[in-house]
Amino acid sequence: SGFGRFAEILRDKGKFALRHYRAGQTVVMQGDEELRVFVVKEGWGCISKCLYGGQRHLIEFPLRGDVVDFSMAAMGQQEEFSALADMVVWEGPAARMETLARAEAGASRFLADAARRQRAIFIERLAGVALRDASTRIAHFLLEISARLCLSGVPARDGYECPLTQQDLADTLGMTPIHVNRMLREARALGLYEFRRGRVRFLDYAATVEFADFDMAYLAGRDGARSLPRNPPAEAA
Repeated sequence: SGFGRFAEILRDKGKFALRHYRAGQTVVMQGDEELRVFVVKEGWGCISKCLYGGQRHLIEFPLRGDVVDFSMAAMGQQEEFSALADMVVWEGPAARMETLARAEAGASRFLADAARRQRAIFIERLAGVALRDASTRIAHFLLEISARLCLSGVPARDGYECPLTQQDLADTLGMTPIHVNRMLREARALGLYEFRRGRVRFLDYAATVEFADFDMAYLAGRDGARSLPRNPPAEAA
């Protein structure tokens, strides 16, 4: 896979270190100066923003193959990066990653695709908060996570383990936990999907895709966009 080749470059030529973070452990504190770059190998990360009043917004969830680079911050990091579940990352100086990208065409392509995908996810998330109603917003988000996992080589078409709580979903999608709970119950009643005991399970994947008007094209890289099906294939029995 593209990520497998990139991981080999990180290890063999970039000399990036493999680090393990426990669930809940902070990797980068909000406000810190940070010159490292991280590439998720396993697990779930969380990027969040806290305001002085104590409110917390969950911005993004780095998954396998995602690149987290804080080195462009001008005056202290504006977000916090933590491990939502146990997480393994390749970690090293941003300057070394820049050197690697200049020397290795494969690394340059992977990083460009990762940056493009991150921007597309951010735009889609903003559009969802502004334009989608609560039920389709949640369904679209859960389908997006499924597609991202599938694209990284993790089977997730029928469902996946998800460390997010209903409070986390609310903080991510701009809702109240009570509203999230009601929308999840409605989705289960409609036979679309269920989110129970830390697992998302699609009861009817095709119907959920149609309900959320989900098209994974914005997630696929330049190479993948031509070879991947419109939506992730079903897991093998």
